[in-house]
Amino acid sequence: MGVAHGAKDLAPHREAVRDVTGRRPVKKIKASVIGASGYGGAEAVRLLTTHPHVEIVHITAETQQGQVMSKLYPNLRGFC
Repeated sequence: MGVAHGAKDLAPHREAVRDVTGRRPVKKIKASVIGASGYGGAEAVRLLTTHPHVEIVHITAETQQGQVMSKLYPNLRGFC
């Protein structure tokens, strides 16, 4: 979709990652998971780590502090 005749393009120009088809620019979303040591949080981490347009920047948990996620959840080995 283009800009109307005479209108100014106000979209910021930045380098973006292209999707697998190469058609449209895609910017990665930065995500945080709170409560990642529980089953729901671990599942959210698993889903987000496999998503091509998401980057996990923070993982927090009240319990299991300092532990490696893949030691708590072996199915996450290789992801975090």
